[in-house]
Amino acid sequence: MPIRILPSPSKPQTPLDGLLTHFADLTDHRMQRCQRHKLLDIVFLAICAPVSGADDWVAVEVFCEAKIDWFRKYLELPNGIPSHDTFSAVFRYLDAEAFEACFGAWMAEICLTTPLKHVAIDGKTMRSSGSAQRRALHAVSAFATANSVTMGQRAVDAKSNEITAIPELLKTLNIAGSIGTIDAMGCPKEIARAIRRRKADYLLAVKENQPSLHAEISPHFQKHLESGFTEVATTFCESTEKNQGREEYRGCRVFSDLKFLSSRKVWQGLKSMGVVVTDRRDKGRSTSEIRYYICRRKATAEVFAQAVRNHWGVENGLHWHLDLKFGDDDSRVREGDGPQNFTRLKRLALSILVNASGKESLNKKRLAACASDQRRELMLQEFLNFPQI
Repeated sequence: MPIRILPSPSKPQTPLDGLLTHFADLTDHRMQRCQRHKLLDIVFLAICAPVSGADDWVAVEVFCEAKIDWFRKYLELPNGIPSHDTFSAVFRYLDAEAFEACFGAWMAEICLTTPLKHVAIDGKTMRSSGSAQRRALHAVSAFATANSVTMGQRAVDAKSNEITAIPELLKTLNIAGSIGTIDAMGCPKEIARAIRRRKADYLLAVKENQPSLHAEISPHFQKHLESGFTEVATTFCESTEKNQGREEYRGCRVFSDLKFLSSRKVWQGLKSMGVVVTDRRDKGRSTSEIRYYICRRKATAEVFAQAVRNHWGVENGLHWHLDLKFGDDDSRVREGDGPQNFTRLKRLALSILVNASGKESLNKKRLAACASDQRRELMLQEFLNFPQI
């Protein structure tokens, strides 16, 4: 259910009550004499601004200055609105892992409104966040597809890769009972074990990065394809989709008898193997693809196919919007933990907008949130149980 903080008898409920619940232990690294603005006030301002169209710290300052009377309904702001340099400095030095831990607990509570069925894990690079001294930020996100909520994110270390970042991300997540999907980069056995430790089931893509596994699965499928699958028990589903002149066929076949896999015992709890075949026809061009997957759950072909399809929700429902609507690839926030913290705020803003009532595009919702105090309050109320005063 959404966060619900009971009001104190002597004090009306405010948005900061919700922030205090999950961000109370966040450390302010500023010197005492430099703290002209409260840390949680700055966080609250920075949450509201991206919802309303602000994609950099200058825009955050401009929006907050324009709406200072509205913010004073909830915050005292004795020294007015922080400058864009203050926003930049605060989030540059704010520990990204601690900030993410606060958000993770908050989003996990919000996701209780909808049963957590599927979590897609994938990485994205903020291409303009790099400099001569450091590479661009690459972060792995866990995206609850049914909820359209980023449950957590983890920066990939400069000397590491997604394979080591994903287990660290999973340690922070409450994904019990769901299916966690990862594309080929995340197929190693330690990823499967990390997902199982979170009491969830894995569905992992198998490509050439697992040569022995791929070498057993592919011939097995081809062998039974030639015999029409008459010698083995499988489940099958198919679908065809037409959209703007493009036609796509998808077929999914799932094998639950895995005795042919000599390596099945090293994959913790492996129960099924699936094959997804796609044929695309677009403007006279035709392409075909065969993809293999292993799964901890003994699922039907329909469930299997839906999980595979939903995985791309992290690409289409998160990464695409961050780039096209929030200018994530063009962001020039580069110093310290600023890039990771700011992209976290953008992910929250996206979740608020996607879950907001209304059929407008995201751009129109952001414009409405900027122009209308009532509409902004409604959006925050719907997602964060934000109190209207």
